[in-house]
Amino acid sequence: MIQRIVLLTGMKCTRIHARITAVACCMVLMLLCGLTASASAESNFHQPYRIGANSRPMPVIKGRTDLPMRYQPDSGAFVITNGTERFNRPLYIGHDGARLDAGDVPEFMFYLPGKGGILRLGIATSDGTKWLDEAETIIARYIDGMMIYELSDSLLGDGKLTITAVPAAETTAALVRVVLDSGEPVELIWAYGGATGKRDFRGDIGYKDIVKHYELNPKECSGNRFKLKKNSFVLHGDKFSVKGFVSSPSTMRTADANQWDNLKTLLISEPGDAPVLIGRSALKPGNAFLLALCRGNADPLKAPSLAAAFDAGAKAKRAVATRLEIQTPDPYLNAAMPALCIAGDGLWNGSKWYMHGNVAWRTALIGWRCLYTGDALGWPERTRRHLRTSFAKQVIDKTNGPLPIEKDSDGWLSASHYDMNLIAFDGLLRHLLWTGDLEYARKVWPTFQRHLAWEKRCFDREGLYDALPAVWASDALQYNGGGTAHTSAYNYYANKMAARIAELIGEDALRTRPRLKRIHDAMHSGCGWPIAAGMQNTVIRWA
Repeated sequence: MIQRIVLLTGMKCTRIHARITAVACCMVLMLLCGLTASASAESNFHQPYRIGANSRPMPVIKGRTDLPMRYQPDSGAFVITNGTERFNRPLYIGHDGARLDAGDVPEFMFYLPGKGGILRLGIATSDGTKWLDEAETIIARYIDGMMIYELSDSLLGDGKLTITAVPAAETTAALVRVVLDSGEPVELIWAYGGATGKRDFRGDIGYKDIVKHYELNPKECSGNRFKLKKNSFVLHGDKFSVKGFVSSPSTMRTADANQWDNLKTLLISEPGDAPVLIGRSALKPGNAFLLALCRGNADPLKAPSLAAAFDAGAKAKRAVATRLEIQTPDPYLNAAMPALCIAGDGLWNGSKWYMHGNVAWRTALIGWRCLYTGDALGWPERTRRHLRTSFAKQVIDKTNGPLPIEKDSDGWLSASHYDMNLIAFDGLLRHLLWTGDLEYARKVWPTFQRHLAWEKRCFDREGLYDALPAVWASDALQYNGGGTAHTSAYNYYANKMAARIAELIGEDALRTRPRLKRIHDAMHSGCGWPIAAGMQNTVIRWA
């Protein structure tokens, strides 16, 4: 049971502190961490449970997964040592889709939105040169929307490097700080280029090999033009630009991107048709080197303020990450909560929409489950804006004749081939429960009533409701015109809440009672199909 919780009051957000039982921890952990079931040949196919014929469905728990947990929790962070993934950890910048894609190694892709170039770091000593993403030991730590790398290598001797990547707070920029914690001085090398401005979109699944598409491609450097100044530079593309700033004196020049994989050769190469920028700066123990990449049309950062901009960015991300805090016996959950807050903040587009996704499918959809984020994480005003924008799209039939039984009719939130109404109005109901705002309930009551009538008129199948496309996954969800359990459950809850709200705002609470009973009876009669013998009292218990 939750022992102590402070809820949202009105439209103001407060911090929630909760203690959750071990059982709840396990359930939420599986949802957050996305564990997958065994990929054996038998489990690749859906097999309905038959008593005495096959095994009962089991929850996905330890011992039943093929993939190891690569990232380990540590003091609120997710940590990996010598990981191999690149560009798989987006660091969200602002609310328009910009980000810095990091990974298990210190190599970064700046996203404008659109490919804004690759930043790579290296070192040179009297014993040789090396890219830092190839260092012998790399401990990568994702915490509070930032990436922190701790590096050691024979070229550093007893010295250690710490690299921290942070999104800027008030402009579309990202900052990278490099600190030599100990050891002898080294020469820091940084290289940047390969910007195309191209927005590459692959939907839910993404790329099988994200590195192939995100890493520096010499062919993509041919259109880059660099303008160099003291401690700053500008990369110009066809329809975009990226400004760069460094905090300490650096020698900068262009080189040949075709030599990108060989640092020693790259340093002595000439630019040719595929230029890439390289910079070199002395790095002493205890000193910090900072580099910022800024979208060309954003407010620029000045070199003397890079340290302050870095601190401001880190402070802003920590404020988001700690917006909702939990204390549980499970370190995975404790680390997942700040990551969830960061991701939830990234979903907001900055004005009126929660987006479908942060990276793939970053597009505004009226009724998608991301709209629950605002209330749950303490941004009810964002949810309100999303709802207002959504309801403004509702079709209102002002004729007094019979209403057509078709999707494009009175009550529909016109925007998609999906039934976006279901989730949009479910989000409204949850929002009203969070805020207790009866005045807003009165205001949206006619909109809500049109929705309920539209659902019944278009999709009521003898008490059960047709799904249309109510969710993306279509397998076994009866898109063929039959009644389904999931959309019926949404409509049952909506009508149940309509009766509750009506009593509170002085409307007719009896109006939805017959509809509510109709759905209830249809659901409890087996959802329109016979219940298999022996299954009536079946209960799946969690171990």
